[in-house]
Amino acid sequence: MGRHAQKATPASAVSALFSQVGTGNVVYRAGGVAMALSLAVSGGAFAAVQMNNGVNTDANKAALTHAALGLAAQPTSAAESVNYKLVVDGKTISASTQAETWGQALSDAGVSVDDNDTASVDLTAAPVDGAVVTVVHASVTQTNVDTAIKAGTTEKPDPTLAKGEKKVETEGVDGVSRTVYNVVTRGGKEVSRTVVSTAVVKPATNAVVLVGTKEATAAATTPATPNNSSSSSSGGGNATLAAAGTDAASAQAIAKSMMSSYGWDDTQFSCLVKLWNRESGWNYQAYNASSGATGIPQALPGSKMASAGSDWATNPATQIKWGLGYISERYSNPCGAWAHSESVGWY
Repeated sequence: MGRHAQKATPASAVSALFSQVGTGNVVYRAGGVAMALSLAVSGGAFAAVQMNNGVNTDANKAALTHAALGLAAQPTSAAESVNYKLVVDGKTISASTQAETWGQALSDAGVSVDDNDTASVDLTAAPVDGAVVTVVHASVTQTNVDTAIKAGTTEKPDPTLAKGEKKVETEGVDGVSRTVYNVVTRGGKEVSRTVVSTAVVKPATNAVVLVGTKEATAAATTPATPNNSSSSSSGGGNATLAAAGTDAASAQAIAKSMMSSYGWDDTQFSCLVKLWNRESGWNYQAYNASSGATGIPQALPGSKMASAGSDWATNPATQIKWGLGYISERYSNPCGAWAHSESVGWY
């Protein structure tokens, strides 16, 4: 046989057996036929071929060809079915498959498994008889979460208010920021959330606070006179100012120099300035006609300041000395007194 000869087939092998058939009778032994069949049909068994009187006839040739072709076309056995239990989102069914992988088996059963879903088996593995396969589908929803944006404060100078005094002109309003999330849940439990977007749905509005810049000034009124009231507290604001005396700046300088003995810092001094701005404008001759409160600290009665010096009615330093002692004893410090005044209107 040449190197380019074609591979033998059952049909070609049988044809070769009869290639010399002519008008005469050619006799083939069964062994020769069997050899040809075994060469053409790998692994196939051969059947005994009966020849009519050892004569090669057309009928015998057709029968032999049919036998050879039949051996080559024998079907393979069908794939075996695998039975398994399928649990999808808590619901159980019985199923069977002839698929080569679990992924194909689930697809054949009408069950999809996406990226967010979970399966208890390797989808590329071969199905195993008696297995229990659990699939849990994920649910993706959107949710909004609102967060408050705190309002800030804007200060605005006001020349009509005493220096250091503050007043709210406009209340602040908080804003709202909204964040949109994609939320993934399985079996009713959240497993992840991802931010989709964040936006300000309502901007914050700052509060406007007026800050006083007006310097205290003295004005003429009735001179202060001692009052015999038994009250031990000072009077509230609205004191009228007495005749010209020392100015507010010099009175504040005296107070600041005395505060060092109490260990009070600049913060306490700032509270004291605001407190006595409200009470008297730092005028030692201030007198409240409605209550009788007197002097820079608005002592009620004014004669209480005699404990600090007999010149309490005419000496700002004596009034300040008494006022600082009163604040220290009753409120610990000027900021404590200022907080009380802010709360109830007097100290």
